[in-house]
Amino acid sequence: MHIGYGILFGLLSATLQYGAFVFLSKFVRESGRGTLSLLAPAFLAISIPSLVALPFLAGPELPPLRVWVVPALLCSFFAIMGNGAVFIMLKSVDSSRVVPLLAVKVPMLALFCLIANGERYAPRQWLGVALVVPAAWLLCKAGKKIPVKTLAWLFLGSALFGASDYCIRILLNIFHDCGSLLRVSFLAFCAAYGLGGIFGALGMACGFTPGRGQLAKNVLPFSFFWLVSIAVLFASFAVIGIVNGTIVQSSRGLIAVMLGWLVARAGFERIEEKVPRMIFIKRVVSAVLIILAMVLFNLK
Repeated sequence: MHIGYGILFGLLSATLQYGAFVFLSKFVRESGRGTLSLLAPAFLAISIPSLVALPFLAGPELPPLRVWVVPALLCSFFAIMGNGAVFIMLKSVDSSRVVPLLAVKVPMLALFCLIANGERYAPRQWLGVALVVPAAWLLCKAGKKIPVKTLAWLFLGSALFGASDYCIRILLNIFHDCGSLLRVSFLAFCAAYGLGGIFGALGMACGFTPGRGQLAKNVLPFSFFWLVSIAVLFASFAVIGIVNGTIVQSSRGLIAVMLGWLVARAGFERIEEKVPRMIFIKRVVSAVLIILAMVLFNLK
C-alpha cells in the first residue's frame, strides 16, 4: 500500500484521539463520577464490533490463541489504565495541553530500553529525547499552572500508553503472515480490543456505570472516537511501520493545540479555556518542538 495512505491514517488517528479526549474531559467535568464509570462501559462497547469482525478476519494462517492472547490483553489493559491517568489529568488541564504532553513517553521509553535491553542511541537520537524536556516545560507554562500531582499522573499515563504501543508492535509481528498489511493491522486491533471487553465487563459487574444521560452524551462518543482512532493507528503502523507511524502520530500535539483553540473560540470554554495569543503561540511552538524531537529520535 502507498506510504501516503499510512501518513493519512496516522494524521486521522491523531485527530480522532483528540476528539476522544474531549468527550473524556466532558465526562470528567459534568458527571462527577470516577474513571471506570466511563472506561468500563466504553471498552465493553468497543469490544463488541471488534469481536464481531474477528471471525471474518481470522483465517487458517491465524496463530493459536495461546500465542497472542497475552499481548492482546496487555495492549487493551495498558490503554485502559493510560486513559485512567489522563482522566485524572483532565480534571485540571485542558485536552489541548494533555495530548502533546503525552510525548514525555519518548525519554521514558528510551531509558527503559537502555536499561532493560541495552539499546544504544546515536547522538541525534539523544538530542531528540532531550528536546522533549523543554517542549514539555514550555507547554506547562502556557496556561494555568499544572499541579505536581497532575504531572505525576502524566508520567504514569505516558508510560502506560508507551507499553500499549509496544504491545501493538508485538501483535503486528505475530500476525505478520496472516495476509495483507491492512488485514494484519485490523486483525491485531480486533484481537486486542475484542479481548479488552473482559476488563469493561468486569468493571460494570463491580458497579462502575456512567449514570443517567452520560451514556449517549459522552461514553458512546468517546468509544466511537477511540475505536476508530486506534483502528487507523494500527493501519498506519502496518503500512509505514512503527517508526514512521510514531513520527506521524507526534503531530497529534499540534493538531490538539489548533483544535483546542478553535473549540475555545467557538464558545465551548467548559471544554477548552480561551487563552491569550502569546499563550497560544507558546503551545504551538511546544507542539512543533515535540514533532522535531520525534523525528530526530525515530529516523534511522
